[in-house]
Amino acid sequence: SPRPGAIQSPTPRGVPLEEPRPGEYVVRLERPPDRRAKVGLHVKPTKASTLNVTLVSEGLLREWNLAHPSSEVKIGYTIMAVNGVRGDAVLMLEQIRAARVLVMYVKPMAAGVQQ
Repeated sequence: SPRPGAIQSPTPRGVPLEEPRPGEYVVRLERPPDRRAKVGLHVKPTKASTLNVTLVSEGLLREWNLAHPSSEVKIGYTIMAVNGVRGDAVLMLEQIRAARVLVMYVKPMAAGVQQ
């Protein structure tokens, strides 16, 4: 069993990372330790406490998209969870702004919905 005080996960509440839910895929971004790299992700909180992608600009996410065409993040996609935080858009935004490593669960737009 883990030692008392041992850190189990990178989440603020110590919630272990769950598996992605059906229809979600994992995007993992890591800021370099020596400089503050831009994530390049612009989002808008939704009523469902998720984050809607409104723009992908220059930064780590664009690099991810180029390297992972089958799991890229596009405008209109939904970020369901960040670093184990789900159901709280404010905490998810906090993670995106502050965490060095981002593990995001992303859901593509529903088929038939135009960008």
